[in-house]
Amino acid sequence: MKRIAVIYESKYGATARYAKWLAEALDADLFENKRLSVQTAAPYEVIILAGGLFATGIKGLSFLRDNMAVLSGKRLYCLGVGASPDEPEVLEELRRGNAKGPLKDIPFFYARGAWDVQAMTPIDRAMCTMLYKSLRKKDADKLPAWARALISAWHERCDWTDRANLMPLIDRVLKDNQSP
Repeated sequence: MKRIAVIYESKYGATARYAKWLAEALDADLFENKRLSVQTAAPYEVIILAGGLFATGIKGLSFLRDNMAVLSGKRLYCLGVGASPDEPEVLEELRRGNAKGPLKDIPFFYARGAWDVQAMTPIDRAMCTMLYKSLRKKDADKLPAWARALISAWHERCDWTDRANLMPLIDRVLKDNQSP
């Protein structure tokens, strides 16, 4: 197996948990994005970036985008972690919003994380509250899966993290990086 780095950016902890599990499963080195320089990542042959989803944007993805010249030739993967159910439309929206420009050929994966309105920062809570109120005014049958999930989980504290959610990513990394 080639040298692997798992780089993560987590705001509320679910992404950090997934990153730790990935590092354990793949015998990889684990780095928090905000403490990482591209020079530290450069020697790795495989880099997995894990980031929480905020308005379909993946936190920390700019590390890959901004450093593509140095990371050229590496095998790159991206994991988005969010509160939406793990459905094909969620992964497609994740790709559509993030796999652009130099990132268009990177494999993207999704894992369902956690949800706790009370643990959010005041700004995140206010933004989610506005979204929740606007969604409640719409016909629930016509809402996408992520919107129905937000409404149903609104007053709950939910943790959907599960090591099994990482299996598609782990399987892909192992398949792509078998020693010849």
